[in-house]
Amino acid sequence: MKLFKKCFLTALSLMLIAGSSVLPSHKAYAADNVTYTVKYIAADSQWRVQPLKAWDSSQGSGDMNYLTTNLKDGDSIVVSGDSSTPGLGDLKTDVSLKNITILGMSKGIVIHANKPVNEIYVLQGSVASINGTYNTVYVYDDSTCNINNDVKNLKLVADSTLKMTVKSLGAVASCEISNSTGVIKRMNNVKAGSLNIEKGEDKTPASDYTLSDGTANTQTSNSKQAQTSTDSSATASNDTTQAPLASTDTAQASSTDTSQAATAASNPNVAPKTGDSYAGA
Repeated sequence: MKLFKKCFLTALSLMLIAGSSVLPSHKAYAADNVTYTVKYIAADSQWRVQPLKAWDSSQGSGDMNYLTTNLKDGDSIVVSGDSSTPGLGDLKTDVSLKNITILGMSKGIVIHANKPVNEIYVLQGSVASINGTYNTVYVYDDSTCNINNDVKNLKLVADSTLKMTVKSLGAVASCEISNSTGVIKRMNNVKAGSLNIEKGEDKTPASDYTLSDGTANTQTSNSKQAQTSTDSSATASNDTTQAPLASTDTAQASSTDTSQAATAASNPNVAPKTGDSYAGA
């Protein structure tokens, strides 16, 4: 009896000590679509995962294997970083996701979507290389993005000044460039390997796409419209076959609290502001 009591008290003590690091049972989420937040924890020198839309330091977390084991069709992923966050390297997904959001990952991330992803968001100075199957890619702010496969919809969104750098090895069925004043330009049927936006300036060869009704019909005028700044912290390799690289000072990321992400899903023509909640997750 004494031995049983001792064992019970020991187990109880361990539960209380570990309580702050224990994740909720995943069975509670199994029937619903889950948003997982991935964040680098410097104290642990590793990437950690929570089944939450925004990181909560008072809750427990799992390692990347937790994400791989539990991720299912219809779920979403938010990768949250800042200027001090190291590059994640490869993020591979083998299920059909609702969306992937990349926040403040200035030192790089490479996405491998082995099954279709509905939407991918690249924000806050992130540097991303995207591979696989995806329907719509949004690029905001001074982010850098290499798109290495065909994409149906590409949306480049700024508040007032266009600074993003975006290149595509694949064909782009539709590309829309906009800022807070509205749509600047729409390009359709962009040939594979042709799309080239450098620091907000459209350098896509005019002969490699068709224009939608109502937009300017010359490359020169559209480039002037799209180029609203010559100062950008985003950079991209001239070799589009390689994932984009960032210097250590490229990040413009705000807090790692993912509640500051874009309202892009509800209003994709408005650039994200600090304090906005992300409606896409």
